[in-house]
Amino acid sequence: MAARRSNGFGPLLLFAAACWLVDLWVSSTLPHDLALVIAEDPPQNVELPQHEDAGFFTKVFAAAAQGCTAALVAAVLSAMCEPLVNRLLVKRMTVSEAWEEMTLSLVATYFFTTFPTNMLKFPVFEVINRAMTFTDLSPGVSGLISGWLFCTIMLPVTNYRFRKSMGWEIKTSLLYQAYIPTVARDIMYGWARGMSGDWLQDTIAPVTFTHKAMVFGLTIWVSCIISSPCNEWRGYTLQLPERKLPFNIYFRPINYARSTGIGSCIMGIALMFGMLVTPYAEEVFTHMKEHAAIALSIVAVLVMAIVISFDMLTVIQKEQKLSSYSLNAVSAEFLGEQKEDVHHSMIGDLFLGSAESRRRLAVYCLKDAYLPMRLMDKLLCMYNYVEMARVTGTPINFLLNRGQMIKVQSQLLRKAGQCGFVMPTQKTEAADGKFDGATVLEPRTGFYPQPIATLDFASLYPSIMMAHNLCYCTLLKPEQVRDLQSEEYTKTPNGCYFLKSSRRRGLLPMILEELLAARKRAKKAMAEATDPLTKSVLNGRQLALKISANSVYGFTGATVGVLPCLDISSSVTSFGRTMIDHTKQMVQENFCIEKGYAHDAEVIYGDTDSVMVKFGVDDVAEAMRLGQEAADLVSATFAKPIKLEFEKVYCPYLLMNKKRYAGLYWTNPDKYDKLDAKGIETVRRDNCGLARHLVDMSLRTILIDKSVPKAIELVQKAVSDLLQNKIDLSLLVITKSLGKGAHAEDYSAKQAHVELAERMRKRDPTTAPGSGDRVPYVICAGAKNAKAYERSEDPLFALENNKSIDANYYIEHQLQLPLLRIFGPIMGNDDKAQSLLFNGDHTRKVHAPTQEGGALSKFITKSLRCKGCKAVIKQGMLCEHCAKEKAAEVVVGQMKDFQEKEQEYNRLWTQCQRCQGSLLEPVICSNRDCDIFYRRAKARKDVQLAQEQLSRLKLDW
Repeated sequence: MAARRSNGFGPLLLFAAACWLVDLWVSSTLPHDLALVIAEDPPQNVELPQHEDAGFFTKVFAAAAQGCTAALVAAVLSAMCEPLVNRLLVKRMTVSEAWEEMTLSLVATYFFTTFPTNMLKFPVFEVINRAMTFTDLSPGVSGLISGWLFCTIMLPVTNYRFRKSMGWEIKTSLLYQAYIPTVARDIMYGWARGMSGDWLQDTIAPVTFTHKAMVFGLTIWVSCIISSPCNEWRGYTLQLPERKLPFNIYFRPINYARSTGIGSCIMGIALMFGMLVTPYAEEVFTHMKEHAAIALSIVAVLVMAIVISFDMLTVIQKEQKLSSYSLNAVSAEFLGEQKEDVHHSMIGDLFLGSAESRRRLAVYCLKDAYLPMRLMDKLLCMYNYVEMARVTGTPINFLLNRGQMIKVQSQLLRKAGQCGFVMPTQKTEAADGKFDGATVLEPRTGFYPQPIATLDFASLYPSIMMAHNLCYCTLLKPEQVRDLQSEEYTKTPNGCYFLKSSRRRGLLPMILEELLAARKRAKKAMAEATDPLTKSVLNGRQLALKISANSVYGFTGATVGVLPCLDISSSVTSFGRTMIDHTKQMVQENFCIEKGYAHDAEVIYGDTDSVMVKFGVDDVAEAMRLGQEAADLVSATFAKPIKLEFEKVYCPYLLMNKKRYAGLYWTNPDKYDKLDAKGIETVRRDNCGLARHLVDMSLRTILIDKSVPKAIELVQKAVSDLLQNKIDLSLLVITKSLGKGAHAEDYSAKQAHVELAERMRKRDPTTAPGSGDRVPYVICAGAKNAKAYERSEDPLFALENNKSIDANYYIEHQLQLPLLRIFGPIMGNDDKAQSLLFNGDHTRKVHAPTQEGGALSKFITKSLRCKGCKAVIKQGMLCEHCAKEKAAEVVVGQMKDFQEKEQEYNRLWTQCQRCQGSLLEPVICSNRDCDIFYRRAKARKDVQLAQEQLSRLKLDW
């Protein structure tokens, strides 16, 4: 860095004033906790606020920030002083002569010249200097290299600024002028900074950060003075030939002191202030690194000519509903195979290990690429997207990376061009208009053992738009209606007017016809398919086309969108409401005892495009016949292509609430197709596995086995086992994502998984979860009033440290709500269900964990008990009596228990070895989505405890 100059007592007073300002600013403006460390003398165990253990890039980032801050401070000071200094240095004017040439425009010009060049020079030198500290070179040698590199890189910038400030001609050939004296100056400055800085730090030993900054400023000042002879040599070389002063006049002591003092103080003050930002810069960079996962979790679209970036993760997340979207979980679901899951912390050790460990790492990497390709082939993704692109006229990369609106927009644009319309391109702002949505008939909740027929409107919203010709180009204003005959337009239930198709066919209805035709082809192919997976993929295709057709309605109702039209969307929903009410009325009026039927039909629920009808019959086949008859009767009253279809029968049927129901799905009277459930949260990972298991088993027992008492017994048994700490820990793991960041301060409220991540980071920063990671945890028993986030714990840590689970938390927050939704309607009310399921004799036996850290824990001592009679003993495993009478029996029992636990552990270990593809290598899989992962850890812990029990047996054989 260019060494500057000193000017007697004036510069020293300037430097001292700057140090006082630094101390005052630090103590008054920094955050309180950091100001205490900086402004006061900290205790011995309090570190300075800089991250002493920060990595290379963190330190370099902080050095660049230091240089930028110093550049600004130096530019302000230099603009006021350096034009004067340059005249004293090069022209050797007196102070009064130089002052006469100083003008406000000159100062301003110099600032706008020196600030940009400072922003190059200061950060470059600080970054080079900081990078050199990561080498094994001595401070002096590092400084020499830093000075040489800096001068070689930045000399053109230095000379450009100098000639600009002097008002001299700037030529490219002159930008490397005075290289030898300049490089000598910078090398001397770098060496002096390294050596003097090391010596001053050891000699003064600053304690507070303020003192450290002042010592750094003093280091810069000393280094500038040491390198000043070379700087004077540079000034002598740069004189104009016609005004060149003789050597003896140029190097007079007064001239040297005058030109050196001011510049060295500017450098010292600027870099001292620059050092003050380094703690904050390191904090910012650390925060940026920790939040990189969040930034990366935002989908970045890589645009490449011809090549399509096909991200299977986003495709599967959009099209499939799974409990986990990890590559292992998705591959197990669709391919029936997995990969050995290697934690990132193991990769380095595997690579540096043996040839076999590198082979395992290579297989891991290959499978990371191989499995997504297998998934793409197995799920027929390319076929589906090509067909969707053809139907909608949308590029495949748009289908992958954008939502539903682009499909409708592309189709509308294509169809508008064919029909001679022009489509506007402006984006509209959100409108204030609101309209009533779809009708949801109030459900008559309960358990229905009789068949419940379901009547569904085929593509309700699209068929409404086609039947009534609802489109932008057919929408009429009220004044336009007066010029038309009544048979030429349609008035919707909400008071809007549209031309009928006999006058003009709407663009949207034509688009919908094409989509529904493609869906019809997909459904036909699905009916002909024999492979279950192909059938499910084709089902996904027809559902995607259905969503695209339904999204046409959403396209018109999106107030912030490409082309919103609330008149269309509100008209659609108004027609839908009247049609649901009309269907209910017709079914109940025509299928009743008065019309000759055995029972009065009852519509027990209606939701947007379907109604559930109880005809009162007990036979599934009869319910199907009546359902088809009702569908045909009602369909005849609607305009084509609106059609009410009989689709299925539920028997039995459990109606829990709006949009929450379950039942056995029948399309053939001989055998049910599947157990169908809607709105029941059985796949969320923030519900523990036990809740999902109980919900699923309860529904199967009630609906398939038709045994409510057996389902109640199942739940009671699980609650009892939970209270007695008999439930497998893998079923109690809850998983949540660090979506906003890895630190607790990133969240407005305390959350269990966030607080656990903080504790794990304190235990071992290398394995702690970061931003975007999913954190598995369990809720452990704790103090009486302890919050849940204080009791969250890593499942492995809980296993290894024998921590007990808080059963009451799991009952109240994980099991009650989903199970009461099922059993409440069956038993009449939730209170009765709660009393039967979660209270009673099955809850009386409770495992009472020993409280750790309580007020009485220090007065409690643990004692050994005899394995034979449970008597308190001082040592060993048996009391004297049992050692004589029951020794053999106890030994056999303990050996049998040890062998059973060892066999279980070996079975799980072998299963994991088969999964990883080798029975000879140790298991290193860290896939926490796998149930065996925690079962294997639990089995290992059980074997260790059994071995400890055996070690207490000291019998004389």
